Amino acid sequence: HPELTIPAAVQRTAEFDGFRVQADGTITYAYAPNIQAAGKTVQQVHKELVKRLSRVIEEPQVDVKVVGFRSQKAYVTGEVNKPGVLPVTEIPLTLIDALNQAGGLTESADWRTVTFTRGDKTEIIKLDDFYAHGDISQNRLLQHGDIVHVSRNDMQKVFVLGDVKRAGTVGVNRYGLNLAQALSDAGGLNENTADANGVFVLRKRNLNTDGVIADVYQLHAKNVAALVLAEQFELEPHDIVYVTSAPLARWNRVISLLLPSVSTVDSINDVANTN
Repeated sequence: HPELTIPAAVQRTAEFDGFRVQADGTITYAYAPNIQAAGKTVQQVHKELVKRLSRVIEEPQVDVKVVGFRSQKAYVTGEVNKPGVLPVTEIPLTLIDALNQAGGLTESADWRTVTFTRGDKTEIIKLDDFYAHGDISQNRLLQHGDIVHVSRNDMQKVFVLGDVKRAGTVGVNRYGLNLAQALSDAGGLNENTADANGVFVLRKRNLNTDGVIADVYQLHAKNVAALVLAEQFELEPHDIVYVTSAPLARWNRVISLLLPSVSTVDSINDVANTN
């Protein structure tokens, strides 16, 4: 029945020549108008189409497939390389699949606070548990209307202060950050003035529930074995690394702060003696 067969041509595609599901959920085929398609499986549509065509054609051979998905979508937003809309097709689409199809995470992405929204419920997906520990429970199967949002990692930082060459913030990437890396990124200790036994890590606690402001850890870096411990000590976002100055250096700084005052006093005395 050539009148029922879509003609083949190089410039034509099955999606172009196919039958779009209308707003009322139906498709119309020759000798079989208004077949309900929305909410049906491909097999159910095929069965209904064969049934309708059997009234005018003996043993009709029909091939039914979905060639374009336009109604069901999931959204990937935020810090991915290609944010946008992904179709939900007959091939299962997981959260990790969606992130990969969106080009993966950007350098500034915060993998710890990926939010997954379905309807009026939003939850935090811990991607580091999936990547580092294989926790497949974090990999959701996406449905129509789901939203995956990747936040920035502006808050995923530690602060390196005190007697280091480049005091400031150091970012915590998806692979973590240990104390040795943080000190290295800060340029290391000032060899002439820093106290190698005075490397402290301050980790904030909840005063209301824990009864303490922070946990304090000390690294005795003059001991070579301590450098191994520094590599094993994993920092957490908002940790503060503070390197103290050696006692002599602290004394010299105090004197340097006092010298302007001493000079001023001497100048006043000189003026008084002159008068």
